[in-house]
Amino acid sequence: MRTMLVGGSLVLGILVLTSPVARACGDKLLALGVGVRFQRAFKAERPASILIFPGGSGGGALAKDTELQEALKQAGHTLQAVADAGSLQQALRSGKYDVVLADLSDAAGVAPLTQAAPSRPTLVPVMYKPDKSARDAATKQYRRVLKAPGKAAEYLIAIEEVMRQRATLARS
Repeated sequence: MRTMLVGGSLVLGILVLTSPVARACGDKLLALGVGVRFQRAFKAERPASILIFPGGSGGGALAKDTELQEALKQAGHTLQAVADAGSLQQALRSGKYDVVLADLSDAAGVAPLTQAAPSRPTLVPVMYKPDKSARDAATKQYRRVLKAPGKAAEYLIAIEEVMRQRATLARS
């Protein structure tokens, strides 16, 4: 009787340890996090054409942030930067852009240009190291506001939201 109980326990243990459920104990999840950064693994569902106008300090910080620009490119977005308001007007008239990233201090002047552009890009203001009250006030005025320097994930999420909204508006 005792050998039968030990033998049954041994067989049951072998069955449990060799089952597919036991083999999927999280080792794949550990391997997934090694060497893969979110920005490099993320591919945009809807790639955007982004125009950067580095007018004020927030836009200037954005124009100098090569790591962020590289993350946006790796996600599948195309970027173009313009140096001044004349170049901005020309680019908006001649090109097709989905998103314009501009400093909050320039946003009031850029907004009419984006609305008059044939592609009607969405303006997303960028603030340089904002405090909470300034960011809240800007968010009330503009739907989305990004901060500089900022994390690439925040920019990727905001651009994805803009592109989803543009796709919804295009369908209706």
